[in-house]
Amino acid sequence: MSDIFGAFINPYIWGIAIFFASIAVLLEWKNSFSEGKNLYLDLNLLKSAITSSTHTLTHRGGISKYYFNLDYLSTVPEDANKIINWYVEAIEKIALKQNVEGLIFIEKDSGPVGAISLMGSIIFQTKIPGLIARLKKRNLHAKITGRPELINKLSNGLSVVIVTDAITTTRTVKDAMEAVNGFGGKVVGICTLLDRQTEHKGRVDNVPVLQGVTEEELIDSGFVKADGVY
Repeated sequence: MSDIFGAFINPYIWGIAIFFASIAVLLEWKNSFSEGKNLYLDLNLLKSAITSSTHTLTHRGGISKYYFNLDYLSTVPEDANKIINWYVEAIEKIALKQNVEGLIFIEKDSGPVGAISLMGSIIFQTKIPGLIARLKKRNLHAKITGRPELINKLSNGLSVVIVTDAITTTRTVKDAMEAVNGFGGKVVGICTLLDRQTEHKGRVDNVPVLQGVTEEELIDSGFVKADGVY
């Protein structure tokens, strides 16, 4: 009995146990954030967001024979909730590795469409304040708007995640990043529901991108025809 008790309080045994436990925790933590690796997303959910209409690819040139419209998903409560939950999980996944103090939602030329239409719900669930990057053509430069106190924090080096619906050439995201940097902030992550290309290999200007689905996956699933994508 004394031998068993002695082994139980032996510091060497405890040290070895703690060492292997630490390795296991680190491996689990590493697996919990894999840059560019998808969170679970039911591709069937995206059927209602993909229409077979001609769509001009902004900044990329050319035409795509399918149009991805995130707003279609938000018209049905159950589907909207699934997409919002995906964004929340994506942001939280980035926050496991990076300090996330704010969210940047992109307002495009077409107005408050895409991920920005879900801004209130995402902010409410993540408890992370948000700002808007206005990229309208009528502006000479991209602008960051929002609560003055948060703008002040941004100018003092606030760490933010850019939230968008789709990445095509990364130009829009880079415009938003440039605006954030111009205000003194720091972009530590990007999350997008659709990634149309993989040339950037999960990173934009060395900032990790976490996507829900790639264009290749849409083609493999049969939702998009390969000869209809430019």
